[in-house]
Amino acid sequence: MDETQIKIMLRIAREAGNFSELKRLEKIMRFHDPGFSYAKLRQQKKYLNQSIFEKVKSTNNGKYISA
Repeated sequence: MDETQIKIMLRIAREAGNFSELKRLEKIMRFHDPGFSYAKLRQQKKYLNQSIFEKVKSTNNGKYISA
């Protein structure tokens, strides 16, 4: 899964109000950063864009990655 796919997934999840997909991405982030909360950092888009995409790309845990 590359950065473009992750960006598309996150954008679609946000626009559709797909909270289960946002939760799945949040679980991937928590795997790397236990204090991460999407709800708290929603306004900090730069942080989200950098951290989620870099960390999802580096996660090889099949439990969280389905694409």
